[in-house]
Amino acid sequence: MRSAIILTMCASAFFGTTAVQAQIELSRAAYVERMSDNGKTRSIEPATSLTRGDTVVLVVDWRSDGARKSFVVSSPIPKHLKFKSSSHDGQIVSIDNGRSWGRIGTLRVNDRFGSRRASVEDVTHLRWTIPSHQSANGSGKITYSAIVR
Repeated sequence: MRSAIILTMCASAFFGTTAVQAQIELSRAAYVERMSDNGKTRSIEPATSLTRGDTVVLVVDWRSDGARKSFVVSSPIPKHLKFKSSSHDGQIVSIDNGRSWGRIGTLRVNDRFGSRRASVEDVTHLRWTIPSHQSANGSGKITYSAIVR
């Protein structure tokens, strides 16, 4: 039951991904990474159930009209997931629900223990800028992974 709730929350937050311009179409998919019984083979399959510790691979396919205009794609990280990595080096992150943005190594968190450098576990939102030379290609894909808390 808990995995169904987490999967529903993951899907609703992930599918809330937005693009700034109307001529951009996004499609999304969520997969879970599975290891074979012998632990030597890794595969991904559609995320139909999740358990604590699973690695989730989230894919954003974008399609543009081919115009040479840059655009931004942003995505919240569901609370039951912790960000792991992204396929797009140029992403910036938010650790405060989208109020401010920066690179993970430059942001600071103030918590009950004081001030510390933010880690990937603190990330609440991701944002990618698709530059005009990539937008001109007409389509692309961004993937990122997260761990079920």
